[in-house]
Amino acid sequence: MTVDSAVSLANARVTMTGSGEPEQHIVTVRDARPAARPGKVVVRVEAAGVSYAEVQMLQHLHPFPPKFPFVPGYDLVGRIVETGPGVTGLRPGDRVAAMPRQGAWQEYVELPAKHLAAAPSTSTPPSPSP
Repeated sequence: MTVDSAVSLANARVTMTGSGEPEQHIVTVRDARPAARPGKVVVRVEAAGVSYAEVQMLQHLHPFPPKFPFVPGYDLVGRIVETGPGVTGLRPGDRVAAMPRQGAWQEYVELPAKHLAAAPSTSTPPSPSP
């Protein structure tokens, strides 16, 4: 197991507690940062998408509604901060992308190493079209 020693042991995650108005059903929860178990890595999220599906879930219009409470987030880009036993080819500091379907709206997320894709070490978002 390899851990970046500069990484916080705390985690903040955005949680949907039910459907309805966002100010009533979206809360920030603080707890311990997840640890990487065998075959998994912990990624510090740099960016996570906000999709139409999450808006539908909040409005209870999604065809496959999640069980509340849950942490939304279909996709993310971030840097690995910890690798679990058995993970090869990845190390802390590597920038990766993933599509966990849920859970990206948090500071740190544990993911299966095999579900990650390499992301450019630096990237600039595209400029909006005129």
